[in-house]
Amino acid sequence: MFVLSFKASKLKILTLFFVLLCIVGVSLAIFHGADSRNSVQSEALSKGKWKGRDTEEIRAFLAGFGWETPEQPEETVQVLIPEQFDEVMLSYNAIQKAQGADLSPYAGKTVTRYTFVVTNFYEGDNIVKNSDDTVTESDIRANVLVYNGKIIGGDVCSLALGGFMQGFAKQ
Repeated sequence: MFVLSFKASKLKILTLFFVLLCIVGVSLAIFHGADSRNSVQSEALSKGKWKGRDTEEIRAFLAGFGWETPEQPEETVQVLIPEQFDEVMLSYNAIQKAQGADLSPYAGKTVTRYTFVVTNFYEGDNIVKNSDDTVTESDIRANVLVYNGKIIGGDVCSLALGGFMQGFAKQ
């Protein structure tokens, strides 16, 4: 029979407990940092805190979700949010609501849509392939809707046949 004993003071036990607690805290921060960043961004989006007065501010917004884009948008156009939402618009607004935005207050208003090519969608776990198993950088876009200098919504989508549309947060 083998017996092991040790004597530890309260200070040593508390120090060990504190070290273990710090290790757990750092591990959680590492594994959940991106989710936390995305939820902070979404919360700010829902409260209209994100400014979109110029492309630099819009790119900073997208970068907050981890998206990389060229300095200039591929397209900048004025779009009319319809007064009455049909099924397509209701579906699109559901994506907006899921990320803390809502386009209903902007019904009947003209907003600016900035469209950027997303250049880093294929990194990590976010690998999307076309039906012929090819992936091209030019397939992914970030659309950002701006009204009176504030970002009010948008999406990240694929232009490929059978593509996808999602909110700004990486999935």
